[in-house]
Amino acid sequence: MFWTMMRLQARRLVGRKEPWICLACMTALVCVSFVEGCLHFQGFDRAALPSAARGWIGYFEPLQIRSFGVGIYLLFFLISSSVFADCHYVARKSGISSHLIARCGQGPYIASCAVCTGIGGMLVLLIPLLLSQLLAFTLFPIESGPYAFSSWFGTPASNLADARTQVANALIPEMMVDHPYLYNMMFIVYASLWGGIMALVSFSASFIIRRNRLAVLGFSTLFYLISLFLLPRQLSLSFYLYPCVLVSGLSVLFFVIAPLFVLGACTVFLVRCARCEDVAI
Repeated sequence: MFWTMMRLQARRLVGRKEPWICLACMTALVCVSFVEGCLHFQGFDRAALPSAARGWIGYFEPLQIRSFGVGIYLLFFLISSSVFADCHYVARKSGISSHLIARCGQGPYIASCAVCTGIGGMLVLLIPLLLSQLLAFTLFPIESGPYAFSSWFGTPASNLADARTQVANALIPEMMVDHPYLYNMMFIVYASLWGGIMALVSFSASFIIRRNRLAVLGFSTLFYLISLFLLPRQLSLSFYLYPCVLVSGLSVLFFVIAPLFVLGACTVFLVRCARCEDVAI
């Protein structure tokens, strides 16, 4: 029954216009951010350009790419939630949910909605972010030269006495210095994973918020913004979504546990919803 429902939900997901609009918006954000980053290096000698790892738009703060910063703080989770997080809200309003539940059962219905919501929310961020790293290779060299611009300090890299000391407050300093592309990829996947998880947060909210679709879609962004004010600076999720944060006290343990905790909380809530009798009402 679950796989039958998964096929139905997957067709609903692909047949909606929202996923394609969200993918287009995220791709546009990436392209605008890339162009903005290019403008900062207009007139630079090629030998002075940073590597594609450091010229990636994920280093938006030192590169002063404001559009990508707005995306991380305000748009990422709204975009990921808009893909499919309102699927139950729409199905309930149109009366489809009762027919789907009668056909395959309440548990498979909620599980299939959750899986499609999470995967859709993740992919809509993952694909454009991977594209952004590929775009960086079109402008920046794979490896920077000895006189390349340092993307943290605005000085030639040759003047930095010890790069490891300068990035000591990064989440994983050794990986940042020795394997910069792998470090970027880690953040691309991590930010995309959070996109899927936050879409699940909005999907979970649709079982409580029954009158306002925009409130359902915006719930994850509101949850995210409130957490920025309530949690200590070292536990601010925004500092774990991009690689150029050099804040002392960043925790690898929080980096690993935080998504598991939120995902687990959503799972527990949805399991409880699956046991209720009025989900389709």
